[in-house]
Amino acid sequence: MAKVKAKKKASAKKKTAAKKVSSPALTKANAAVAKLEKEAKAASKSVNAAKKKAAAAKKKAAKLKTAASKKAAKSSQNAARK
Repeated sequence: MAKVKAKKKASAKKKTAAKKVSSPALTKANAAVAKLEKEAKAASKSVNAAKKKAAAAKKKAAKLKTAASKKAAKSSQNAARK
C-alpha cells in the first residue's frame, strides 16, 4: 500500500498594510465623483416621481373614460325609453 503523507501548509504571509495615498488630484477626483453620484441620485428621484405622476394620470384617464362610457350608456337607455 502507498503511504499517504500529510501536506504541510505554507505559512501565511503577513499582509502589508495599505498605505494611505493622498494628493490634490485624487482629492479633486473624489469630490467630482461624489458630486456626480449626488446628481445621479437626484435625477433618479425626479424620474421616479415623473413615472408615478404618469401612472396616476393614466389611471385617472381610464376612470374618466369608464365614467363617460357609463354616462353615455345611461343617456342612451333613457333616450330609448322615451
